[in-house]
Parts: sequence; structure tokens; C-alpha cells
Amino acid sequence: LVDAPARRTVVRVPSATALLTMRRQPTGGDQAATIGAMAGVSDQQGQPLEGARREVEWLARRFRGVTVVLDPDSATSRMRRPAGSQHDVLHLAAHTEIDAQQPWASALVFDPGSAHTQVLAGSIADLELAADLAVLTGCTSAGSAVLAGEGMLGLATGFLAAGVTEVLATLW
Repeated sequence: LVDAPARRTVVRVPSATALLTMRRQPTGGDQAATIGAMAGVSDQQGQPLEGARREVEWLARRFRGVTVVLDPDSATSRMRRPAGSQHDVLHLAAHTEIDAQQPWASALVFDPGSAHTQVLAGSIADLELAADLAVLTGCTSAGSAVLAGEGMLGLATGFLAAGVTEVLATLW
């Protein structure tokens, strides 16, 4: 007997050029997707986060509908109110502080030199965000302790609790 052929899913992918062109096209009819891109200014040692700045500026050059925020006070105030809900994608390139003992105390830190430029995971969870995707590019933004019955809590789950459909975060 000959085994039945294995079922396989075939996915056709256009060329990289066609894919890039398709992604630049507005979605949802005539309305283009919007991206809120915010960058932190320095790490805990006071070193500039040049990569974070370049990251959000690259998004603005590459795609339409990108709002870039480089000022830590503005980024923090935007994250503390539902203003972030006006974007389809939130791209946050900032330093992170992970608190494994109290996961809701984990924070996005836009300027470690200033106490008022951090946003706690618990504060994010209290927001009503309608974004389809949050991209957290800070170190260990997906990290936290795994709590029995709760799973992994922290920054990523703060965004999910706020209503963001999908979160892309880093483990290291």
C-alpha cells in the first residue's frame, strides 16, 4: 500500500518588490493605516538610544501615515491617555524595566534620567487602545515571571489587556 500524500499548505508570496508595493497601499478603502512611532532618548547609563531614533525615523521615511514622537515627555503623555488609540500600529522603541516580582510595575522608559517619563504596564492595561499591533523593541519587553494561573504578565500583556490585538515583543 502507498501512503496517502501528506497534506501541505501552499502559500504564494509575491516578489519582495510587489510585497513592498502592496504594503505601501492604503488599507481599508481610502484610509491608510496609521503608525504611532515613539522613541526613547537614552538608556540607564545615560547613553543615547541612537538606534531607537533611527528606527522610528526609518518608519517615517518608508511608510505613509507615521507620527514620530522623539520627545520623552510627549511620548509619555501620549501613552498615559487614549491618544495611542488613534493609531492602527504602535511602535515603541524605548528602554524597558522589567519587574518579575510585580509584573504590572514593569515599565516603558522614554528617558531614565526623568522619573515622569516612564509608563507602567498596569497603567497601559487601564487604557482603551484600538491598535491592531504594538511593537515593543526595547530589551526583554516580553520578559517577566510566569505566574500560576495567570501566565506571563508584564508589558506585552499590558497592551493586550488594553485591547491591542497583537503584540510583538523581545525576549532578550
